[in-house]
Amino acid sequence: MLGSAFFITYAIGHLINGYLGDKGSPKIFVSVALLSSAFFNFIIGLSDSHYVILVCWAFNCVFQSMVWGPVMRILSRRYSSEEQRSVGIGMSATLVVGYILAWGRLSVVIMHSSRRMAFLLPAGILCISLALWMICIPSDRTEPELFKRKKKRACGRRLHISPNTGFGHTL
Repeated sequence: MLGSAFFITYAIGHLINGYLGDKGSPKIFVSVALLSSAFFNFIIGLSDSHYVILVCWAFNCVFQSMVWGPVMRILSRRYSSEEQRSVGIGMSATLVVGYILAWGRLSVVIMHSSRRMAFLLPAGILCISLALWMICIPSDRTEPELFKRKKKRACGRRLHISPNTGFGHTL
């Protein structure tokens, strides 16, 4: 049941949040995602109710789906076209390495502690990540060129191709 909740909400979240991630501030969007995911991990870690865990897990997945698009948006603005491919490959590799490390470490945490700590510990790590994100990523106002949208001309009108979803819409 949890696996289904994860895949359904994460997939739907990516479609919706990919589009929304193009509209607002990447810094704020990711900040909300990190804070919310930390909150829901904390609630899961404290709960004994299977229903509460299921609902919180679904919300957690929606908020986790908010991170990838804005981060890739920032990177696509930060690096040249020639560099973007290697940066994208590097980012994809960090996901795989992160999964392996997280699952491996959390299985050890569960063996030596409890399943609660497998959610409370990531909640704390997410709070630290949020603090680092807020310190290290400039705001839209202090470095606006980092967040500008790239636009291409199509039939005399501007066409915006979303780096998050790949969908285009005419402006």
